[in-house]
Amino acid sequence: ERQQGPESSSSSSSLSVRQSTLATTTTTTTTTTIHVRCRARVAYDGTNFAGFQIQGGGVGTVSTDKNKNNNNKNDNNNNNKNASKSQKKHKYKPPPPRTVQRELERALTQRCGRNVQLIRVLAAGRTDAGVHARGQAIHFDVPVQIPNNEQDEDNHDNTATTDKSVHSQITAKKLLQRELPSIEYSLSKMLPPDVGLWNFQIAPPPKLVVVAGQEPPQLQPKPWSAMYDSTLKWYAYRIHTGPVMVDPLQRYTRWHPDQVHKWFDATQFERVLRKFEGTHDFRAFAGAMERLEQSRRDHLSRQRQQRDGDDDDDDNNNDDNTDDDDGFVVDTVRTIRMVRLVANDNDNGNDDDGKYCFRIDFFLEGALYKQVRNMVGAAMEVCRRGGRMTEDDLDELLLRPGLGRAALLAKPAPPQGLTLEHVYFELDRDTRKLGSGGDGDDDEEAETMNGLVDIDTNEAPVSANLDDF
Repeated sequence: ERQQGPESSSSSSSLSVRQSTLATTTTTTTTTTIHVRCRARVAYDGTNFAGFQIQGGGVGTVSTDKNKNNNNKNDNNNNNKNASKSQKKHKYKPPPPRTVQRELERALTQRCGRNVQLIRVLAAGRTDAGVHARGQAIHFDVPVQIPNNEQDEDNHDNTATTDKSVHSQITAKKLLQRELPSIEYSLSKMLPPDVGLWNFQIAPPPKLVVVAGQEPPQLQPKPWSAMYDSTLKWYAYRIHTGPVMVDPLQRYTRWHPDQVHKWFDATQFERVLRKFEGTHDFRAFAGAMERLEQSRRDHLSRQRQQRDGDDDDDDNNNDDNTDDDDGFVVDTVRTIRMVRLVANDNDNGNDDDGKYCFRIDFFLEGALYKQVRNMVGAAMEVCRRGGRMTEDDLDELLLRPGLGRAALLAKPAPPQGLTLEHVYFELDRDTRKLGSGGDGDDDEEAETMNGLVDIDTNEAPVSANLDDF
């Protein structure tokens, strides 16, 4: 068993299993279970992970009726003396791929869910296999049991007109706040060495948002989300441009293109990278878009069949598969606020080798699947001697919307060089200004960008209205 940190001695603040993905309240004769939205920062070495997002069955998945029937069938075959050896042997089932989300959910389920039911984790970005992270953000709901007598004691002041659920949430947050240091310490011991968690805290309260399509307009609470409340992401891609990468440890965090020292020009490379700044249709730089859109078609088609019944004629079903409205097409327009090339980005103490180390910083509001790696690969192909792409080809991909991945004559850069450095949140997202919109005066656009992003190559981007999370 893994070592756990000190546990709280207060029985009133014990944590229980989350019963659903939504915030629910379960009342028994002695306790009330409240789910509190929490958030944390996560760092991980992606070398031995198949990505962040969980693949296959989740932690704590219970067996289905189909599995039970298969088990009964296997038992009958084993009891049959005339059964062949192949029938007696159980078919080997490989373990699910190792992912960061699975490790986090396993630790949270064990620490906060008492190993009974899974506690789901959602992240600001789902990094690919082999991609690292230093400032990933996650959120999840922690169940807290409130003794009914303690809940009554908290209502001793003038709260007759206050909603009972609000008081339950306040009481649960107070109890959970006491245990946050203990939980964070326990999780740090339970997680594997290549995953780190810190800044465990209660998430900000829900915001009231206007429900679209309703008259008169109505407001409903929207819980804090690591994905949808993020306003800026900082991705860094590291490359080595020397004849030989002296430090062998850098092969896990840096890309050394073949023969790069013969043609690399930092000035040209930075000029090409700056072409990605602004708002563009990045469909040509996104991976697996056709598969994603077909999956969306199939999903919406199943939803329509369930809604309309099984008596729909074949013509309607065919329309579901060929319809090309906004419900099926993924929006591939993204905004990149700034791209910069940082020289001498080495941490091995070798000054001679450091002159070959570069870091490419992308500050963007959202990224498509493999978008950053495809942009780096395209810039390398344009600058490479004898490359299959020119700067005019790159301009055409950015200026002509709708071009698919087949139009990009470059391979994506390998995953080990990419790191999600940080995810940023602003205190009031509705009042933020989006830079690099592509419209309006250039001076006004530059002023907006400089107000949001510090262009010092040694500093992280800052905002005047930045959440300190």
